[in-house]
Amino acid sequence: MIAGDLIDHGTERDNWDQFFHEGSTVFDRTPVVPALGNHDSHGGHPTLYLQQFALPANGAETLDPGRTYHVTYQDLLVVVMDSNYDLVEPELQVDWLDRVLGESDARWKVVIYHHPFYASRPGRDNYPLRDAWGPIFDRHNVDIAFQGHDHAYMRTVPMRGHEPAAEGEHGTVYLVAVSGTKMYEQGLPDFAAFGAVNTRTYQIIQVDPVAGTLTYRAIDTDGGVIDSFDLSKD
Repeated sequence: MIAGDLIDHGTERDNWDQFFHEGSTVFDRTPVVPALGNHDSHGGHPTLYLQQFALPANGAETLDPGRTYHVTYQDLLVVVMDSNYDLVEPELQVDWLDRVLGESDARWKVVIYHHPFYASRPGRDNYPLRDAWGPIFDRHNVDIAFQGHDHAYMRTVPMRGHEPAAEGEHGTVYLVAVSGTKMYEQGLPDFAAFGAVNTRTYQIIQVDPVAGTLTYRAIDTDGGVIDSFDLSKD
C-alpha cells in the first residue's frame, strides 16, 4: 500500500519508468495498492498514473475508474480514496465510501489516501477531508487510516469525532508515513502517540490480520522496528 506521491512529476513518463525499474524486484512478487498523490497528477488529470496500473473498476461512479477503489484480502477491507480536493470535491466520494464500508463484512477496515486529516507538521491538517469523511470513518468503525504527504512519521491515538476516543470506545488510528528523502520538521499534537523526524527511516507497513488480531509495524531500511501496535477484536 502506497499513500500517494509514488513519483515526483506525474506528467513525465520517465519518472514512471524509473519508478518501475527501481522497484521491479518488489513489484514482480508483491501487489501494489496505490493511492493518488498530488505529485502523481501534478495539478492536472492523472492520465499517466491511471495508465500504469490495472486497478479495480469498483470506485466512486462520480470519478474516473482507478482514482478510488476497494479490495478485500482475507478479512481485511482496503478502501482507496482520492484526497486531491483542489481537483476533486471530497463530497463526490461520500456516498460511495459510506456504501462500501457499510456493505463489507470484513473484520478489519482500513482506508488509504494522500493528504492527512491529522498532519505530522503544524498547520497542515486537511479540514475539508476530515469534515467530509471523518463521520463516515466513525460510523463504520474504520480501524486505520494510512496517509502520506507530510514528510515526517506520525501515529495518532485512536480518534473519534476529531477527539481521542474514550476508553472502551472504538477509534481510528491515523498514520502519516514517509518513504522519501525529503524530511519536514515536526510539532506533534496532543493526540499523537508516536512520531519520528529527521531520521532516514523508511516505513514498510505490515498489516497482518489473523484470528481477531491486527499487527502493525513500521520498519526502517535496516530492518529495525521503529513503531508498532496491536489491535484485537472479539
